[in-house]
Amino acid sequence: MYGWKTLRSEQYRYVVEANGREPLYDLDTDPIAYRDLCNDAKYVTILATMRHKRISHQLISERPLQKTWPY
Repeated sequence: MYGWKTLRSEQYRYVVEANGREPLYDLDTDPIAYRDLCNDAKYVTILATMRHKRISHQLISERPLQKTWPY
């Protein structure tokens, strides 16, 4: 992974940076994504959910394609 990867839901934006940082933003209360909530205990469940969704999405997108024969 180079740079960063991001995942956005209706309310949250989750970012995984190459240096290991994982900012989480609540876009309902902070639409310009200024306040990082990853260390806020109230958002532990949301952070875990967004991590799971990001990993699941990456596994699906990197799954090898089925071989198709041209004849």
